[in-house]
Amino acid sequence: MLLEVHEVRKKIVKTMNINTILFFIPCPLFRVRFGVGLILYNTIYFNTYFLKS
Repeated sequence: MLLEVHEVRKKIVKTMNINTILFFIPCPLFRVRFGVGLILYNTIYFNTYFLKS
């Protein structure tokens, strides 16, 4: 269980890194659309992950 939580934390850090990189992309519209997509993907991913366990 602890290992699973650690894996999830690593994935969160990874997505946060991607977010920070994308944040510096100059086009704001792309940034907003991508941010919304990432948030949606993350919520769906975590919902399925926690429902499974």
